Amino acid sequence: IDKISKLIESLEAKTGVPAEVKIQQKQTKQKEEKIDLPVDIINFSKCDIRVTQIKTCEPVPDSDKLLKMTLDIGKGEIRLFAAGIAQYYKPEDLIGKKIVTILNLPPRPMCNKTITSAAMLFAGSFGEEPNRVVKLCFPDQGIEVGTRVVPEGFEIPEADGSAKKVFEKVVVLLKSKDQVMTIGGVKLLAGGKTISVDVPDDSHLG
Repeated sequence: IDKISKLIESLEAKTGVPAEVKIQQKQTKQKEEKIDLPVDIINFSKCDIRVTQIKTCEPVPDSDKLLKMTLDIGKGEIRLFAAGIAQYYKPEDLIGKKIVTILNLPPRPMCNKTITSAAMLFAGSFGEEPNRVVKLCFPDQGIEVGTRVVPEGFEIPEADGSAKKVFEKVVVLLKSKDQVMTIGGVKLLAGGKTISVDVPDDSHLG
């Protein structure tokens, strides 16, 4: 107890402020420095959306819509996934391309459960069938694989757990503006650069 008393006296002597007041000031400052994030950004932060790279790509037998791909998601991890973009992209045009994907949704069985897709890509579309156009969201191709996608002007925590509960709330806010990917009008960035998507403004992205 004597040691604690001496420590308090020393602190008060150095600062000229009672130790109890000093502690309260520090706590107040910490509260002021903590900035609450908007709900939409909090939900987005729970989605592990990253730059990934297509390593292989091929048609799925007995399907005219699906392409089966292997995906480098960073740190040496490869995932299998499938996407219904066979009508809009040739496999050879996608191999080596970096795209934007969400990685923490539950794996989804596809094509009569012959494929378990462990990722989902982002794309925009416009027009009606049979003239519908689909365009993938592309980050700058020089960005490192595994780079996280973040809203411009915000620092967000690491995604922890599944995004299943919040993803529907997030995806309805993803739209194109000036041919870049946005959430609620805020630009999304990967490595400090915008993510391009060649569709008209206000096109839904998902």
